[in-house]
Amino acid sequence: GRFEAALRHTEHVARDFAKQTNDFGRMWNWSARACALAGLGRRDEARRVVAQMRPLAHAGTGALMRAHLCLGDMESAEAMMLSRLGSDNADDAVIAFQNWEIGEMPTGPNAVVEAQLSEPRARPSIRAELERRGYVLDVPMTRTFWGAY
Repeated sequence: GRFEAALRHTEHVARDFAKQTNDFGRMWNWSARACALAGLGRRDEARRVVAQMRPLAHAGTGALMRAHLCLGDMESAEAMMLSRLGSDNADDAVIAFQNWEIGEMPTGPNAVVEAQLSEPRARPSIRAELERRGYVLDVPMTRTFWGAY
C-alpha cells in the first residue's frame, strides 16, 4: 500500500545499481514499478513498463506474471500461464497455483496479487491444462519466493 515509496525505491535501484543488475533483477524491479504505478492509478505508465518487460520474459516469468496481476490484465495472465503450462518446464507454473494455506488470507503488499491469482486459475482453459500437467494441493506452507507467480 506504500506505492509512492515503492516507486521511489524502484527508481533508486534502477539508477544506482544498473551495472550490478542482471535481467532477472531488472524484471523484478520493473514488476515492482508496474505494481506501484498501478496502485497509484497510473495504469498507462504501468502498461509501458510491462511492454518493456516482455522481451525479457524468459528471465523472469514470475515477475511478468505479477505485473499482469497487479494491472488486473487477466487475458495476458491467462495467455502467459497457458504458455508456461504447455512448456517442457511447467513445474513453476503448477507451483504458482497451489493453495498455500498458513493463516488467514494474505495481507500486505501482495494481498491483491494473491487474490487475483485465483481468477486465472478458475478459467476453464487453465483448469484443463492444470489437470493435464499436475495437481493443485492444499499446502500448509507459506508461499515463498520460488512459488511466487
